[in-house]
Amino acid sequence: PDDIKSIHGLRFFAVFMIFISHKSFFAYFYPMANRTRIIEETFTGSTVLIRAGNLYTELFLMLSGLLASFSLTRKLEQKQKINIFREYFDRYARIAPSLMVLIIISSFVMPYIGSGPLYKMLTEREAELCQQYWWRNLLFINVWFGIRPMCAFHSQHVSIDFELFLVAPLLVALIYKWPRRGTTCLLTLAIISSVAKSIVAYQKNLSEFIVHGLT
Repeated sequence: PDDIKSIHGLRFFAVFMIFISHKSFFAYFYPMANRTRIIEETFTGSTVLIRAGNLYTELFLMLSGLLASFSLTRKLEQKQKINIFREYFDRYARIAPSLMVLIIISSFVMPYIGSGPLYKMLTEREAELCQQYWWRNLLFINVWFGIRPMCAFHSQHVSIDFELFLVAPLLVALIYKWPRRGTTCLLTLAIISSVAKSIVAYQKNLSEFIVHGLT
């Protein structure tokens, strides 16, 4: 009865666009006769929706925050006591097992179910990283060390989601108990985060969109 139906549509849209984005750019690992022409045709204005993979990932973070705040607020309205550590444990127990299976498959299965020089180029390096740095993923701190040494880099948003959830119960409780102070705190954090992100993007010449020679 408390289902938010529109979320299913947003989730489908994000999954579909991320799938298309990933499939499109992994195609660059395939042999091609004229790589320059392919790149010129791909990185045009009409392909911007495919090159906006980061934005679709952020949609998942937004949905996660919405559902977390919805669930926690409902508990507060029902006069239930929020056990923060229990919330953290439940979140970890829901995410970690699936992530562990992904790491095991990347480490010990993927390198042996295919063949060829291009296949090995993608899977062997991934297996080495996961065998060495798997613990970073299970502690959800892999995003602190950059993309290059990251095991299962496509799961980075899971770590970001878990880290954001660490502050979610505190913010929800603050907004529920002191709406004005809580809203001010939330807006302040959002502004600081946006400004910090903009500064880093400007200093390091980063882009929200994948552009040839600029990521």
